[in-house]
Amino acid sequence: MVGPFGNAGLVVIVEDGRRVMRSPATPTLSVREVILRRAIAEPFNVVLHGPVPTLEAIYHGARVEAAPGRQWPVVEVVDRSDDPPGGGLLTERTKTAIRWTTAARERTFVLVGSRGYAPAFRCVACGDVRRCLTCRSAASRDDTCRRCGAGLDACANCNGAQFQPLGAGIGRIVDDLGQLVGDEVGRVGDEKLVTVGSERDLIGIRNIGLAVAVDVDGFTMAPHYRAAEDALRLLVRLAQTVQRGAGHRCLVQTSAPNQEVIEALVKGRSEPFLGRELTSRKEFGFPPAGSLIAIEADKAHDPESLLSEGLMAVATILGPVPVRDRIRWLIQGRDLERARLALRPILTTLRGRGARVRVDVDPIDL
Repeated sequence: MVGPFGNAGLVVIVEDGRRVMRSPATPTLSVREVILRRAIAEPFNVVLHGPVPTLEAIYHGARVEAAPGRQWPVVEVVDRSDDPPGGGLLTERTKTAIRWTTAARERTFVLVGSRGYAPAFRCVACGDVRRCLTCRSAASRDDTCRRCGAGLDACANCNGAQFQPLGAGIGRIVDDLGQLVGDEVGRVGDEKLVTVGSERDLIGIRNIGLAVAVDVDGFTMAPHYRAAEDALRLLVRLAQTVQRGAGHRCLVQTSAPNQEVIEALVKGRSEPFLGRELTSRKEFGFPPAGSLIAIEADKAHDPESLLSEGLMAVATILGPVPVRDRIRWLIQGRDLERARLALRPILTTLRGRGARVRVDVDPIDL
């Protein structure tokens, strides 16, 4: 992105909403941001291509062109609430579909979360998805929410105290499917009829007879404000791996089938969902309608006093929240230009004290 483009008249960015299109290290710039800035200086035209436009593109006035009718193949919803609590990671309906597809010698791709993914959990007694009552993200077995730090109690529906995961990593799913289809299952590159992989493996997957998402709720209720938008984009990419033709399909397992993301998947169009999502972001002041800056520092170098003195007059300061071996602070506002200027001497002071500080502008994980 920093090299010369020559005399380019058009630059096409494919699926700019994917996580790999943004640097995880400071400065956390996205491919879209860099290309659009260069397009002003050089200049050239820019096209953002993908099945689901980003809210950033829509908010900043990009012209969205979409074909009429369905925008992706048919998606079937597997309601996990139909299965008795305490069952396995795959429903009987999903297992049957995998058996039939394998018997027909057609390929199956099973999508699980990437490394670091945390599955959604449901109550063993009633089957409800466990969610934080404060921020509504999916909750684990722990006593505190991994997103906002609020305390977690028993099941809000039935007061049950036991919870089971709705998803797992690649190795666990491969082992489970091995009991179903024998040695026909493997990871990407194993050349098996049934392949288990994560988001990064979707790039090379095509002409699938059956695509399966094991734990949709783990994606849609992930502990960050972009979870629903990111989940829709990921699941549409999964659906697009399915080869058109009779009997070919995409199955998504969920214990909360009434989610707006599921409704959009079934209807085959993203515009209504994205419109509601953008309205919600505007209401709460989240990007792209507002700005966020996440500051993470070593616990031994708590920046609270510096942040309060330097930023209280120009932005809202939220935190701290523990994140692994660090503390995270969140600076929020409609326009944080003054806050960015005020942050510079604060960061210089912290780093001068030997602190490791990470700055993430409009973070994708929050």
